[in-house]
Amino acid sequence: MRVPIIQLSKFDEKNLNVLNQGLIFLTSALNKGIEFGNETAGAENIYCDIVTVQFTAASAEVTAAHDLDRVPLGALLVKKDRIGDFYFSSPATSANLFLTTNTASLSAVLIII
Repeated sequence: MRVPIIQLSKFDEKNLNVLNQGLIFLTSALNKGIEFGNETAGAENIYCDIVTVQFTAASAEVTAAHDLDRVPLGALLVKKDRIGDFYFSSPATSANLFLTTNTASLSAVLIII
């Protein structure tokens, strides 16, 4: 099987230059970072809510309210105060998260997206 040799015409080079400029712009935008915030701030590019969750007992479901007014896509862990894991124990709603942990007295800060 022969592999064809591709030669770029001036038209193709122009398209590659436009594509390259787009990639440079995208790289520049991503290198400035992703900004998290709520709808009132206006400058952020990811609409989210920051929630602190206090777990008092292991294996007990905790309800944590959020202000997204939609069902969240998920959550990013910002910090927790001790070793332990937690998970979504029931499907989230447009107002609440339902979480369970395997550790008593765990506190966690989440970015809800």
